[in-house]
Amino acid sequence: MANGESKGQTPVTFEAKRNQSLHIVATKSGYKPTTYTVDRQLSGTAMADIVGGLFLGVPFIGLFGPGAWKLEQDNVMVPMSR
Repeated sequence: MANGESKGQTPVTFEAKRNQSLHIVATKSGYKPTTYTVDRQLSGTAMADIVGGLFLGVPFIGLFGPGAWKLEQDNVMVPMSR
């Protein structure tokens, strides 16, 4: 599950929203459920928008869209234990 929504069996590929952290829960019979979080961070586009806003007087409009963020990881491997 990712952010409370089932994504199927592993290995699985899916798209995630960049403007929110991704919370993953992996379950398998005989194993303890495992949670993993991928945090978001400001993207290069957001940094350019901040610099432009501070030095050039350009509004910070880009900070309000999902493009201002990126997830810290593209690929996630969740280790599980019994």
